[in-house]
Amino acid sequence: LEKVLATGKPVIVVLTAGSALSLDGLEGHPNVKAIIHAWYPGSHGGRALANILFGDASPSGKLPVTFYKDTVGLPDFSDYSMSERTYQNTQLEVLYPFGYGLTYGRAVVKSATLEDLALTITLSNAGEYACEEVLQVYEFLNNNNNYEPETRTKVYSVLFSTIVPIIISSTIYNLTTVVDDLIFSNVLTFMKSPLNIVVLWGVFGNYHLLFNIPVAIASSLTASIIPSISISVAQNDVREVVLKVKYSVKYTMLIVIPAFVGLFILADPICKVLFKEHIDMLVNVLRTGSFAVVCFSYATVTNGILHGLGLYNIPLKNALFSLFVHIAACFIFLIPLNLNIYGIVFGMVVFALVLSVLNQRDINKIVRYKNSSFQRRYILTYFLMVLSAVIMGVITYFTNSFIKNQILTSGTYFSILIRLLICIFLALFIYCLLVVLFGVVRKRDAQYIPFISKFSMFLRN
Repeated sequence: LEKVLATGKPVIVVLTAGSALSLDGLEGHPNVKAIIHAWYPGSHGGRALANILFGDASPSGKLPVTFYKDTVGLPDFSDYSMSERTYQNTQLEVLYPFGYGLTYGRAVVKSATLEDLALTITLSNAGEYACEEVLQVYEFLNNNNNYEPETRTKVYSVLFSTIVPIIISSTIYNLTTVVDDLIFSNVLTFMKSPLNIVVLWGVFGNYHLLFNIPVAIASSLTASIIPSISISVAQNDVREVVLKVKYSVKYTMLIVIPAFVGLFILADPICKVLFKEHIDMLVNVLRTGSFAVVCFSYATVTNGILHGLGLYNIPLKNALFSLFVHIAACFIFLIPLNLNIYGIVFGMVVFALVLSVLNQRDINKIVRYKNSSFQRRYILTYFLMVLSAVIMGVITYFTNSFIKNQILTSGTYFSILIRLLICIFLALFIYCLLVVLFGVVRKRDAQYIPFISKFSMFLRN
């Protein structure tokens, strides 16, 4: 660049960068006749730049940032305070201020009137060339004396108050297994139970592994839509908040309701394929606790919704209360009712059910479905979802029985595996077909439910 400038020819400098730069006196060089900041213009940037340089279009952009004279006096890059940053706070010499931008014409404001928040402006071009002008209008607070730049301490305090309740509530949420182990082993030891505690807890561990698979899938899929709730809350878009909350729950239930039915119906072949010991007991435990899939998934998604709504402490309080109820329920199921390992399973269901109810209560305080027709459609949607899962379960049950008794009767591991795979694929096909035919899933759901867009060609409007 120095050699080009040394030729004495007029030079137009085009900068491509994502932010403000230090020009090191380049703007004052006698041969630099113009500076264009092109940012990162994209695939059509060359044509747009050529139109400006050859006068076919007039530049009209304004700076969204401040260009400083130099970097002397600027805070360190890791300093998150706003002191000496931006046009609002800096006392340094500014080269090009926020909102600066030239054009080939000379736009002049002839008049400007403000009436009932409606601003009317009349412009004229006092220059020799046609131009476009970008008007900038800003509203300021009348009393801004209390403005304080955000310090690093404030940033960390906000992060702390946001992250810590989420971590603690998640810890409590996952603490139930440790608490259950302590309660179960100590209660049965105290009662001098003849049952093998290690075997029973091993069966419970296998059940917990199976039950966690659909819960984990539902939780990970739900996580894709929860952040968008925070965006709508920040934009104060009440309608979008209501819709996204609705679809977050629908999205999760669409997965876990058939998973619950499938675990209940196919508990026997699932356990025989995956495990080798204590199959009969594991099958009974899995069927007894399969409803926990729905409860825990609902509790998970409502936790996420409350976090998305900015209510970080409420899930923590609800999780603590639910844990105490869970502990009390486990003692009741184990001692007076003597349900051994089934008492722990029922205790899990109680924990998730109480947490779901409390979370939903708090969500309803913020997100209200005021439209009665909307509420009826909402209830009908879940009725049809459950109906689809029940029909799927009935067909899968008879298919499993038919294959077991009439086709693959040997009972070998391979025959059980083939039977299980056939039933799973059949159940998936039937359920997907029914939710489409019943109108549970429609094309407009693709906006809120990501994987629906891939199948939108098969959906009804």
